[in-house]
Amino acid sequence: MIGINEQIASSSGSNSGVGFAIPVTSVRYSLDQLRSSGTVEYAFLGVTTESIYPQLAEHLNLDTRSGALITDVVPGGPAEKAGLHGSTGQTTFQLQQVKTGGDAITGVDGKPIVSSTQLSELVAQHKPGDTITLDIIRDGQHAQAKVTLGSRPADVNQ
Repeated sequence: MIGINEQIASSSGSNSGVGFAIPVTSVRYSLDQLRSSGTVEYAFLGVTTESIYPQLAEHLNLDTRSGALITDVVPGGPAEKAGLHGSTGQTTFQLQQVKTGGDAITGVDGKPIVSSTQLSELVAQHKPGDTITLDIIRDGQHAQAKVTLGSRPADVNQ
């Protein structure tokens, strides 16, 4: 088994289209917590990000070819407490509005990341209260930021 079917996006209303599933690793994680404590908690960084790819990095003059650009930081969340910055401006790139000026996350605990999805996956491998080290680029300078992850609020999807 590789996952549990969750929903399907279908323009016809039939059982054909794009299916979405919950990965079995997520199911196991939740079941283990439910069995041991009766509740489930997920790690929470408190950012909204956009994937960095080579063309966008060049347009934004970032010293990386991949990663996750922080567009928004949740007020009072773990990222804000660690001093991470969200976007302060915007530009048009490939006919899309792109937020600019936020920190670029390029690694988690020494592991390079290539997308915002991978950032979410690496955070999900941790528990609330764990401290992670993020490799970031801010204003052209490479730095690291230690973040103590929180517990994901019920009204947040990621």
